[in-house]
Amino acid sequence: MITVGLNACIVDENNEIRPVDGGGVCLFEDDKLLFAITEERLTYKKYDGGFKKSLEYVLEASGKSLQDVDQFAVSFYGVSLNVPKFLIEYIQTELSIQSHQKLIIVPSHHLSHAYAAFYSSGFKEALIVVNDNEGQIIGEKKSPHMFENSCERNSYYLARNGEIELIDRDFEYPQGLGFGKLYNKFTRYLGMGNYHNAGKTMGLASFGSDNLLSLGDAYIKDYDGSIHCIIPDTGSTEKDMKTLFKKLGVTIPEPRKKTDPLRQMHADLAQYVQKQLEKWTTVKVEKLIEQYNLEYVCVGGGVALNCPTNSALLNIERVKNVYIPNAPQDQGLCIGNAIYAIVNSRREKANFNQVKFEVPLYSGKKYTVTANEIQTILKEFSNLHFSEVEDPCKIAAKLIAEGNVIAWFQGASEFGPRALGNRSILGDPRDKLVVNRLNLEIKKREAFRPFAPSVLIEKTQDYFENFSIESPSMMFTADVKKEQVKNISGVVHVDGTARLQTVNKQDNPMYYRLIQHFGKLTGIYLVINTSFNLDGKPIVETPYDAIACFNKSELDYLVIENFVLRKI
Repeated sequence: MITVGLNACIVDENNEIRPVDGGGVCLFEDDKLLFAITEERLTYKKYDGGFKKSLEYVLEASGKSLQDVDQFAVSFYGVSLNVPKFLIEYIQTELSIQSHQKLIIVPSHHLSHAYAAFYSSGFKEALIVVNDNEGQIIGEKKSPHMFENSCERNSYYLARNGEIELIDRDFEYPQGLGFGKLYNKFTRYLGMGNYHNAGKTMGLASFGSDNLLSLGDAYIKDYDGSIHCIIPDTGSTEKDMKTLFKKLGVTIPEPRKKTDPLRQMHADLAQYVQKQLEKWTTVKVEKLIEQYNLEYVCVGGGVALNCPTNSALLNIERVKNVYIPNAPQDQGLCIGNAIYAIVNSRREKANFNQVKFEVPLYSGKKYTVTANEIQTILKEFSNLHFSEVEDPCKIAAKLIAEGNVIAWFQGASEFGPRALGNRSILGDPRDKLVVNRLNLEIKKREAFRPFAPSVLIEKTQDYFENFSIESPSMMFTADVKKEQVKNISGVVHVDGTARLQTVNKQDNPMYYRLIQHFGKLTGIYLVINTSFNLDGKPIVETPYDAIACFNKSELDYLVIENFVLRKI
């Protein structure tokens, strides 16, 4: 059976249909994901919505036509759980649904996140936590403004005996201010932009002075275990922030503009909301795993990109493991939608056995890169020179060990927001100055933002304290061993942690070999890894994208398949 999942569209405050941020498409054959791509990788517009180009991509890559698809699966945002007929008709028209094809509507936005998280985890049973800004409206849509409606904000599901059941919600009432929305308000107030930039707030939080941590909590727990914010969401970031801290007995500065200098108070505000997120997520998870006798946790929704919070869940005594898919935010809804359709079509046929769906880290198509193709591209970039090499892993490791910052393009692209060794910029973790160069010269972003280490999985405990699980998607932080801080200073954040990616040979043999060679040269079996893109642009997808990005950048070399490019 061929199933196509789509992250399609939303209905905005004017009741008009528009593409959702982070549109994308995946294609499954039975329970195996063949290809997945986000629209932004193909239009080269960050967070681009829609699905036209990504649908063409997955069909072409898999050798299928639109007619070969048995079922399409979609979910929505900003509409009632009882999806309006006009929206379903819109999707049917956009996809040219034929009589032999089914259109599956996933019952809720948060349920799609839950399916994406659980069915790729391999767990037999788990608590599933879904936290984001908002999902779909519960009941009738009473206001064009999402915050004034009852809607999905924090949802909790029990996965057991092959079923996923909603067991609790928080902040679902009108003006409920959930974890994701409050974090978004802090991010805006700090001049970082909207929720897409919440990672900046996460990075800034580590520079906090602890001055605000003695304040009261932004949330309270009711007698039944439900959690409530101490202020309602009025729709105004400035008003809500000032109201919150007035209740806490503190006067905060005016909202920071993007161009204003960062002050200690800004870091303290970021630290406050970060610690509140960690504390209250943990409080809720502790209650539910105790109540339902669980040991495993899956996390989905945009808040699942918050690595310190994920790591806090690992510290809960009952929890044996925590799983986060490589695209837990809305870009990953296409995966959840497809899995929902497959699981429920099997249930209808009474032949459903719970399985772990094959959702690889690298789900793009592989490009055949030849010398002729590069020569053709370089007609547009006359200042670049290339050479073919026998062992790109050895060459790349040597270049990095010599202090160069390189771009690394190999195989199929990663699905999700983080580069995992196929569309990466790599550097030497021994040199703290590399971080400044990456932030200020190459990525042209804030100097406080840290970079992740990619470490060979068997070497993880050589560098990190008490971290024994896999982290292939860069979703957890770990404490760096004190004796290693000076050796890998380029990946150690100000609080002594690192957001690590564990690399095993099976997932990515080329990247594994590169790090292995670097280790043989330097004694350090990890490298700095950041996404192969420049500020404000999506991660590169094609060979042309890679060469064009390299040409515009201050990078030293580009290693693309078996070729090395440099500037002349």
